[in-house]
Amino acid sequence: MIDFNLGLIEGKAGVLVYASAGPDGSLGQGWRPLEPEETSAIEGVRQRAEPAIASLSMGGLTRDLAAASARHPSNEGAEETLRELGWELFRILVQDEVREVYERARSATLNGEQDALLFLLKFRASSSLQRVPWELLHDGYRFLAKDPRTAIVRYFEQPPPVARLEIQPPLRVLVTLANPRDMPPLKLEEEAAAIHAAYEEAGRLVEVVVKRNISLEKLEKVWRRAGNEGKPFHIWHHCGHGERRAHAGRDAFVLCLEAEGKSQPVSVDQLQEIVGFCPELRVAVFNVCHGGSGVGIVPALARLNVPVVVGFQQAVRDPAAVQFAAVLHEGLLHIPVELAVSQARSSLNVQRSSFDWSHALAFSRRRDRGAILAKRKTRDTRKSKGGVTIEIGTLGGTDSEVIGASYIGGTRHRPGDQPIHIKADEITGSGARLVGFESISGFSEAEIEAREARVKRLLKRLEGQASSRRQP
Repeated sequence: MIDFNLGLIEGKAGVLVYASAGPDGSLGQGWRPLEPEETSAIEGVRQRAEPAIASLSMGGLTRDLAAASARHPSNEGAEETLRELGWELFRILVQDEVREVYERARSATLNGEQDALLFLLKFRASSSLQRVPWELLHDGYRFLAKDPRTAIVRYFEQPPPVARLEIQPPLRVLVTLANPRDMPPLKLEEEAAAIHAAYEEAGRLVEVVVKRNISLEKLEKVWRRAGNEGKPFHIWHHCGHGERRAHAGRDAFVLCLEAEGKSQPVSVDQLQEIVGFCPELRVAVFNVCHGGSGVGIVPALARLNVPVVVGFQQAVRDPAAVQFAAVLHEGLLHIPVELAVSQARSSLNVQRSSFDWSHALAFSRRRDRGAILAKRKTRDTRKSKGGVTIEIGTLGGTDSEVIGASYIGGTRHRPGDQPIHIKADEITGSGARLVGFESISGFSEAEIEAREARVKRLLKRLEGQASSRRQP
């Protein structure tokens, strides 16, 4: 991916828009101040967009704790309104020097120099600008958030560094479900099954753990035990109910967990304490209503330096939440998580009368730009001038036991045959000791020589024992 960074820097004199593209701004840099009327126009877009999005949400069960009857009636003209609002946002931000930098970055992706454009919207964690529905940005042709080659991502400017996203297998995925009996039932089992199915092809590279009827106490125990056992979770996906409600005279987010079958309201502060038990967390997904709002758990975890956090700003319908989860996790193994979010957003557009996709947002602060799981080399046997070379991505467990000095993949290596070389990116498990006497990545020459010496001593001793048995 190629980065297009669009920073919104707020000061006493107003807002400055700064743009850069490519590594270290190699594709260009530009800036322009927002005029007071433009700042006012952005706020106007926000105020008009919220009711328009609400009117486009179809009737039916949502993951909001509020009654479904409170939903706004459908409005045939709302979709066109959002398109116009998105185009207005784009025109305000992307013009003059900023537009030139954007066009260079966009051209690089369209010409095949890069496969996708990462549109990073950067602002301070406390900025009121995060309330603006930037996912509506429209360049006059399409909503950028639904373009499969463009990822609209939010980025909090803060000094602490963030961990790399990529991890070595196995990738551990925690799925938590809360569907208390005193709340409207949701299709959470269907969602969990879709996530399981998304990772089936990965086999042992991915471990999916599903925890049902999750309470705050159970959640704390799961995270603590994972850390103590050295098996931390890298992805956390929670599905259930969420709500915005007034607390101590302020707007607040509440996640509804489940204790003994009944609803258990949990605050953002309580959830942040839980996440502290697992610093290896790379991606957090909250498939609940309002989790991505300004007071929600999504921006809160982004401020805690979780590399990627995904959630919904507004209420989300239950079928849309299930579909979003299925498509998102299907993509996570193969493409950057930001593009997987774009694919999931785009899939929701199939339901033409719904704009659920418009308030699905992602915060990202990671340094690397690839998929979350480190790529493995495929098994490849090839002949070369020096003999036969076998390249293996990961060597471990019982796989290594069948690869020795005499047998390679079940074929006997006879004296006089071409030498066999084995190359591996990673070797795990005690069985790796049985790999033959060739130089293998991860073993020093001294270790190989010591192993050969031990084998020679063993053979000599066996010969001596055989000789003793033959003597009368």
